[in-house]
Amino acid sequence: MTKNENFIYPDNFRKDYQAILQEVGLLEIDENGEEKESETLKFFRNIQGSRTHSGWLAFMLPRLKLARDLLKDDGVIFISIDDNEQANLKILCDEIFGEENFVEVLHWKRKKQPSFLSKHTAGVMEYILVYAKQSNNLEKLSLETLSDATKKVMNLTNTTSVRFFKKGMRVKLEGSGIIKKGVYQIKTMSLEYLDDVIYENGITKNDIKIKAQFSVSQDKIDKYISENLIFITTNYSLRRNVSQEEQQKKKSITNLLLDWGDNQDSDKEIIEIFNGKVFDNPKPIMLIKKLLKATTTPSTSAGGGGGTLAA
Repeated sequence: MTKNENFIYPDNFRKDYQAILQEVGLLEIDENGEEKESETLKFFRNIQGSRTHSGWLAFMLPRLKLARDLLKDDGVIFISIDDNEQANLKILCDEIFGEENFVEVLHWKRKKQPSFLSKHTAGVMEYILVYAKQSNNLEKLSLETLSDATKKVMNLTNTTSVRFFKKGMRVKLEGSGIIKKGVYQIKTMSLEYLDDVIYENGITKNDIKIKAQFSVSQDKIDKYISENLIFITTNYSLRRNVSQEEQQKKKSITNLLLDWGDNQDSDKEIIEIFNGKVFDNPKPIMLIKKLLKATTTPSTSAGGGGGTLAA
């Protein structure tokens, strides 16, 4: 979140350029009133006159400075940028946010099919620079990883062992009946019921032993039964439900963002929303949603050249 959640700056936003240069340490005024440029500023001055877009530094600097000021101490900013300015933007952001607050450069696959217009390689990636207001206050960027509601308790690579199952375990079979002891083939694995299983209304009525290639210990089996997680399936196999604790666990995202939406998705989405493509280089909803979910603290949104800032 921003310090002022209702703040929006106009596209023609301007701030005293010299004052910002001094504030971020790119320019100093000595006792004689003479300006002393940092090496970074000299670098940008040089490339401004040669290979980069005119006014890029003047355009980006006040906006990035404002974005930094609006971040809370545990805030994070995502800046989308292509190959043309990625290296320059990294240098500029190191000055504004501090090198110590650099988090990562994410590589987002924005194209399903490359254009093949490049002289050397067919590019499909775009960069997302990530900076924290104060990196020591930023938690891991993570997402929920569980996609299935159930998990296996057996694995083909495990050795065969016997587990004891107390009565009261769930059975995904209707009515009442008996599962006869014996060996049951479950796809590439088999398990052996060492006792008949008597069940009524979806619950086992007797203690049983099962021989199989278990991937969990007896203590885990006892825990799953006590928490009503483990069950016998309709084909006589064993599975367990994911616990509430597991559902809340998250896994750190990697710096390679595949299947996070692409430019075809974003073009379609913006036309659906605005009934036309009102600006270039929109970002897909999936990408923005996942970046938001990956951060523990939402932040701000601002414009940065052709890029998008969101947190």
